[in-house]
Order: sequence, then C-alpha cells, then structure tokens
Amino acid sequence: PDWVKDLEPRLPPALATPPPTQDGPMVSRDSLRRKTMRLKSVQIRVLLGRGGENIKQICERTNAEIKVDHDRISDEGDINITGDVVRAEALIREILAQKGCPMDDEQQPVEDELLQVPGDMVGLFIGRGGEHIKAIRDACGGSLYIGVNPPPTGEGLHKIQIVGDQREKAREMVLLRLKEMWEAEAKKEAEARPPPPAPLVRPAVPMAPMAPM
Repeated sequence: PDWVKDLEPRLPPALATPPPTQDGPMVSRDSLRRKTMRLKSVQIRVLLGRGGENIKQICERTNAEIKVDHDRISDEGDINITGDVVRAEALIREILAQKGCPMDDEQQPVEDELLQVPGDMVGLFIGRGGEHIKAIRDACGGSLYIGVNPPPTGEGLHKIQIVGDQREKAREMVLLRLKEMWEAEAKKEAEARPPPPAPLVRPAVPMAPMAPM
C-alpha cells in the first residue's frame, strides 16, 4: 500500500542516484570521483612546486589523491584526480592562475611586449648551459619557470614566458638582462663601424697688405 512507501527512508538529494545526462545514460558515482586533467608541461611544473609541495597541499585540503603522469619530455601530461574532484580541480585552477599560466578555457594574462628577444639573440639571453636563466631563478627563489617560445610562424620575435613564484622580481631581472644585451650589441656595432674621415683643413692663405691711403 501507499502508506508503507511513505515509511521507507529517503536519501538526501546529494546521495541519491545521479540523474541521467542529456544524452540519456546514467552517470555513476565513480565517474564523479575520478577525473583526468590535461595540462601543458610548464603548468605541470608550476603545479608540482618545489618538492611537490603544491600537490601535497591540495591533497591535504581536499583529501583527494592526485597522480601526475608526465615524462618531462612531452609537451603535455595528465593529472589524475581521485576523490573530491570538484574541490581539487578548483584549487588546481586557482594555483595555475596565480602563477601566471591559467587553463586554456580561462582568461589568459596580457602579453608583455617588453619580454621579447630576436631569434639570433636567444642563445645570448639564455647563456651557456642556461646559466643566465639559472642565475635569475636562483636569485628569485621559489618555483619559477622562464622559457623562450618561438613565434608560431617561425619568423619574428621570440616571447619570454615567466610563470611561478616571484614573477615580478624575475621580470625586472629579465628586463635588465635584455638591456645589457642591447647595450653590448650597440657597443659592438659602434666598434666595428669605421671611423669617420678626418675633416679637410684648408691651409690659410696670407692676405696681401693693404695699400696706404
């Protein structure tokens, strides 16, 4: 009878069976507790942080399990989340946005036109074995990534990307490095330029004495 059905315990909406999607099939609870996020290599570096500290903090705050599948060579990798997917993904997106490398579906930072370098000067900017980049990273501390991205068409200026901690300090040091490069290049061009010809000096012509009045 109907009055017996009214006595049956009812589950709260959050624990009830998920409704079917627009396409029709039911969504399992397991699928709501698992998600894979595809990130770029630089985003994975920033997300990990020094010693994986960022990932550890997210796991502690959300009780989620996060595994990184990236071979450090590929341009992209996977972040596998198990547990509280919603909170973990929100924190991941927050960290990436704070570090200057948000997800593709979010608002991107305004490009800095000053952080550009010609292709023939990229090696000079990076230094032998990346020594100049390493010096900036060591001076700034924290988890910091500085990369040089070639133009999409293969021609034009290369853009310098700075993401991670201490971005403003790193930007100032990068601009200083670029200034030193331009000044050194200008000095080299000036030294290679032939000296201007000496001015032509005409000999003085003695004036004839004036006749007495």
